[in-house]
Amino acid sequence: MPVSGIRSNGWQVNATTAILNQGCGSLVHSYASCTSNPNPEPVVLPPPKTKNRGRSLSRNPRPQIRAPVKPTPPEKVISAPAKPTNPEKIMETVVSVDAPDAVIQDTLEAQAILWDNTFCFIKSMSLKSAAELRIPDAILRHGMPTTISDLISSLSIPEAKSRHLRTLMPILSQEGIFKFHITLSGEETFDLTHVSRLLTTTSIAQRRLNYTPFILFQVEQHIIYPYHQLSHWFHRPDVIITPLEMTHGKTFWELAGTLPEFNDSFNKGMACDSAFVADVQNIGGDVFRGIGTLVDVGGRTGVMVAAFVEAFPGL
Repeated sequence: MPVSGIRSNGWQVNATTAILNQGCGSLVHSYASCTSNPNPEPVVLPPPKTKNRGRSLSRNPRPQIRAPVKPTPPEKVISAPAKPTNPEKIMETVVSVDAPDAVIQDTLEAQAILWDNTFCFIKSMSLKSAAELRIPDAILRHGMPTTISDLISSLSIPEAKSRHLRTLMPILSQEGIFKFHITLSGEETFDLTHVSRLLTTTSIAQRRLNYTPFILFQVEQHIIYPYHQLSHWFHRPDVIITPLEMTHGKTFWELAGTLPEFNDSFNKGMACDSAFVADVQNIGGDVFRGIGTLVDVGGRTGVMVAAFVEAFPGL
């Protein structure tokens, strides 16, 4: 019966073998040396217990020798500080244990501002996507708050991308583009707001204003990409060239003359903005009464002039 881990007088006994030899109770042991006792004395282990079926041959049995147990010193108990449960306390531990609350608050507000400015492009790109997919028109056609399933069916979006649409719509709802509702059954629905109504097409909404072309032009790639080159533009010695000209090698008007799609997008964007301004001026149009001549600079299609002539026939 192998025994291990017996400690005696500060040195370790490693009993690797215990063999009962022909009933005489002799044991064969091997011991390990100890640095504190170079000549350790063997420790006699008790023989294994056996059932005595007859009378004892000796009335004075051999006493058992037990190895003295060296007392172990009590372990040092170090009480750990309680973990903070308050999020502000956790941030205080991360930033600095001695930082005052005002410093922590300022740090969190600074990070929030950085995040807002870093990821703000998601807002404009989400708006561009909603305008191109014509989500406002789909909700208007439905005539009531629309579910994601209805939008997927109406917009011919693959079912596999439904979870991505479920991410896009709350982003736009957070920015006030759509209204977000949860029905009694727990289903998410979306409705138009006064903002998204400006993105509905004229034929469906039967109204004059449609601001979609203006938005799509402002986020057009030829307009957006020069902003990626601003740092290079600031290092250039010339002060006349614009970031757009430096990026594309052409002025704005040269670019519009060589790219028909870009030119068309620009004209539609300016026309819808002019129509919007012309419609608004009808509300406070008294400021234009009595004016004999009005010059529309850069009118292109003349939408603004036509609106003013219609509102003020004597102009």
